[in-house]
Amino acid sequence: MLEVVAVSGSMVKSQQIGDAELTIEERREELLKQYPVFLERYQAYLKPKHLEAFSSLRSDSRAQHYRRVIQRQAVGHTDKTRVRNQRYAALRALQRDGQYFSEEQMCMRQPLLYEQYIGQYLTEEGVLLLGDAYNTRPPLTGGMSGPQ
Repeated sequence: MLEVVAVSGSMVKSQQIGDAELTIEERREELLKQYPVFLERYQAYLKPKHLEAFSSLRSDSRAQHYRRVIQRQAVGHTDKTRVRNQRYAALRALQRDGQYFSEEQMCMRQPLLYEQYIGQYLTEEGVLLLGDAYNTRPPLTGGMSGPQ
């Protein structure tokens, strides 16, 4: 694990201009000195498989926080991206089919808003055209407040 950070090229120690670059071995030694704050500084370079080395820091709340951050970065990002892509694909399919902004879809998604802005002006013929989407809406309770 130290090897991953040592060869990553990240800054391990503050150096002055003109100082010789640290060798890999010197970088490893410097990283060992920083062990208590290692997770905080190098979380971007670590993977969940590296966390086993920090099992001795289980009682340290700061170390536990960064353990969770590293685990979330590893799995959370891909899951979020996949879900967003699926939702976007479904949205695009509805738009392509011409159903996303249809009267029926608007009535089904937000029946109270639909009733307040559009439904109150519908004629009998308009209600018949909407059919089940308008007739199966929940009963209006007045107001736009959310769940209480």
